Amino acid sequence: MKLVVFFLQLSNKIDSLESKNEDASRGLIYNYFDFWEAIFKRYKELKPEHGKDGFQVLVKSESREAIPEAKCSDEALQKRM
Repeated sequence: MKLVVFFLQLSNKIDSLESKNEDASRGLIYNYFDFWEAIFKRYKELKPEHGKDGFQVLVKSESREAIPEAKCSDEALQKRM
């Protein structure tokens, strides 16, 4: 009987962790979207004054200043942008 209870407890833990994983995945997707939206808005602000190449450099520079490389590599930052 104890074994049945143990299996039930493990099954409940798995269900709970899967639910948390789904919530975390959803949160990650929302945060990527919010990050991209903020980058896009900044692009729109800078593009008229600095042109296509200039505003891209400025936004990347501002992003790098806000997010140090120790926290986020250039490659990881590029994936977010």
